[in-house]
Amino acid sequence: MLLLAILPAALSPVILLAQQSQTYTGEITELRIFPLSAASYQWTLYCDSTADYALTPGKPEIRGAGFVNEINDQPSVQVKWNSPGKFFYKIQVVDSDGCSNFKIGIIEVLPYQIIARIYPNPMSGNDLNFELTLPNSNLVTIDIFSPNRQLISRIFEEYLPGGITKTIHYGNYLPQGIYTYRITTRKQVCSGRIICIRVY
Repeated sequence: MLLLAILPAALSPVILLAQQSQTYTGEITELRIFPLSAASYQWTLYCDSTADYALTPGKPEIRGAGFVNEINDQPSVQVKWNSPGKFFYKIQVVDSDGCSNFKIGIIEVLPYQIIARIYPNPMSGNDLNFELTLPNSNLVTIDIFSPNRQLISRIFEEYLPGGITKTIHYGNYLPQGIYTYRITTRKQVCSGRIICIRVY
């Protein structure tokens, strides 16, 4: 009598979908794989590039990153990146036969930074320009405050696309003095001084 050993079928390769390699501090990234029927999923995070990802258990939350709402057991999850750095994530899939497979991904988190140039500064006329570049799309407001810190005017409030330089013109008369501007997005606030010199 001939006996045949039937080995369990190997699990299909884990395919990462919509994988990205860079994002910015404060952003939320969706990590997705092609879902398999009757499978379980476990996403984990690492910040150590020397780890043996096959043997070293990762964590659902590490310093600088964590899964949104602590959900890390679905084919699609979201991670919020709270600080810049290089991070690694692992998705481990186990099918109904107990076969398992995993995939490693890497993402670089860059500091979120508004690039702003305000000119002319000092100013002597009535024209002031704000030249802004954002790393990604965001709602931007620009406020100007008087020397005694009272709001004079909100000169701009719009969504700006990322990676494009936008020039905002402010053409109102300001008496001589030192003013403050504040540029605000959902992720960052930057401010500085505007020096207005009048020659009478």
